[in-house]
Amino acid sequence: LVDESQQEVVEPGQTGEVLCRGPHVFTGYLGMDQAAHDNVFTHDGWFRTTDVGFRNGKGELHVQRYYLRWLYPVPGVAGVAVGNVPVPDSIKYQELCACVMPQPGIGVTEEEVREFCKTLYLDPETVESAVPRYYLFFDRFPTTVTGKTDRKTVLTSALRTLGMTDACPAK
Repeated sequence: LVDESQQEVVEPGQTGEVLCRGPHVFTGYLGMDQAAHDNVFTHDGWFRTTDVGFRNGKGELHVQRYYLRWLYPVPGVAGVAVGNVPVPDSIKYQELCACVMPQPGIGVTEEEVREFCKTLYLDPETVESAVPRYYLFFDRFPTTVTGKTDRKTVLTSALRTLGMTDACPAK
């Protein structure tokens, strides 16, 4: 577990990004360029899982949430929640919906976020199925009593905005 700068190992009880390395951890994607590799792995070979967690006093790892670091380089993005929304498709059943909270006073558009998402995938044929289909913008995200983003409430709001229900409309 490392801090946000990925420079320091965090102490037990502190949250950090979960990194892993070992003989059974993959070492990269076929055809991955150096810039993409550097985004997925640290300089010394640790895989960035994009999960946030902490170690308790016994050294046990507790994973709390997905980090979603991948959308924060978009200028103007202050918060992100990504979830699945049901679609009337008998094969896919669900599509990704990116719920974005812009930084106050800084404009960010759906097109900017969509284009950034497309840069994250190496294979142009998989881009359209891998990036979110829907992009919704929120002034703020509802939070739980612990201060974390209430993803369930965000997704419920997204479904309502898109005119969908939480029941998968499989045929």
